[in-house]
Amino acid sequence: MSETSNYGNEAELTRPIEASPDKPIVLTSNSYLDKLTEMIQNTPFDWDYIKAKADAQNFNESGNRVGKSAEIHLHHVLQKASQLEDFQKRLIISPVPKETTTQHFHFHSRKGSFIAKDLDTQQDIAEYDAITQVDGLPVVWEVKTGKRNRSSKKKGDLNAALTNEKVNAILAPLREFFNTDAFGYVIITMPENIFDMSSFQNGFRQRGGILIGLPTNYTEFQQNADIPLEDKLVQLQNKYNQEK
Repeated sequence: MSETSNYGNEAELTRPIEASPDKPIVLTSNSYLDKLTEMIQNTPFDWDYIKAKADAQNFNESGNRVGKSAEIHLHHVLQKASQLEDFQKRLIISPVPKETTTQHFHFHSRKGSFIAKDLDTQQDIAEYDAITQVDGLPVVWEVKTGKRNRSSKKKGDLNAALTNEKVNAILAPLREFFNTDAFGYVIITMPENIFDMSSFQNGFRQRGGILIGLPTNYTEFQQNADIPLEDKLVQLQNKYNQEK
């Protein structure tokens, strides 16, 4: 679902550290990534743009529409940032070409999703909402808009996405492609899902991961995204209100 790629002058980018099989993967940031995450948190949803994109791509189910609309917002902000003078030579969108093969992995696109396949097992093992390079640092962006369950690590849940096992699995193919141990890793969720006392979230941040909230919430989303009242999103919001 990524928009047009923007390739800056790579000669002027700061290079990440070279990969070593003996080194652990390091999550980090830089000043340009910090600026981007602030933009994503503070740029209001362009609902007309998002609804047009969502309708064109037939995101009809409420749950699917929430996550995909958040991805549209992410790509829209990244694309706008790439046109700013500060980022023109510092931001590369979609730096991994489709149908690229490394020693152990193959990157391909399916139904708008960018995926890494393990060549040994022939299984798809990672799906990416967005990949960028920000001042030379490879950055993975992941959108998780489902309501947080405090203890669940079920596949697809926010908590599962925050674990070292999941992060390492997502980054393994990119580590081979970029030949680096250093990555930015940004998980984007609804602000209602962020809790200071969450051990999953605190562990992710302590490792160097970045967890940010969208500039909206479930109620505003329901009011703006043309989702019928009987849809699952409203049921989810009602359940959330009852548990507060």
